[in-house]
Amino acid sequence: MNAPIVWIMGGANSGKDVQVQKIVEKYGFTHIDPNAIVDKEIEAKSADGKKFEAIRKDGKEVPLADIVPLVEKQIMGQRGGVKGYLIDGYPHNEAEAKILEERLGPPTMVIALDVQGDTNKKDSKAVLQKYANITMQINAERDAKEVFEDLVPNFETLAKNRGPQISIGR
Repeated sequence: MNAPIVWIMGGANSGKDVQVQKIVEKYGFTHIDPNAIVDKEIEAKSADGKKFEAIRKDGKEVPLADIVPLVEKQIMGQRGGVKGYLIDGYPHNEAEAKILEERLGPPTMVIALDVQGDTNKKDSKAVLQKYANITMQINAERDAKEVFEDLVPNFETLAKNRGPQISIGR
C-alpha cells in the first residue's frame, strides 16, 4: 500500500475524535473506525453484524481479527487518490498490532494521545515500545488546538513525501 498508514490511539477524554476530524479535514486522510464498522454491520443486520451483536451481548469486544476483513474491504473500495489512512483507536495491544501490520501493512506513524488515568495505557505500552521510532506520544491534557499543532509538522512531511520519512521528536 503506497498511502501512509497512521494509527491513532487514545483513551477516554484524550480528544482523539477531535484530532481525527482535524487530520481528515486538513490532510484528506481516510478515517477508518473499526468500531463504527462494527456498529454499521449490526445496524444492517448482516451476517457479520449478527455475529458482532452476539459477541457484544456477551459483554465482550469484537476481536480485531473479525473486523479487519471489513476494514480491508473499505480500504480496497477507496484506493484511488487516497492521501493516507487513519486507523482510529487501534491497536490496543501487540496481538492487534501484528494483525494490522500483517493485513494492512506497517504503520508509517503511531500517535498516542496521553491523558492521566487512561486504563488502556498498560496494554498499549508494548505497542508504543515496539514502534517507538515512529511514535508521537502527545500530552492530550491541553487545548485541542495545541495538541493538533504538535501533529502538524509530521503530517506536513507525510503530505509532501507520502512515505515514512518523518521526525518524531516531541
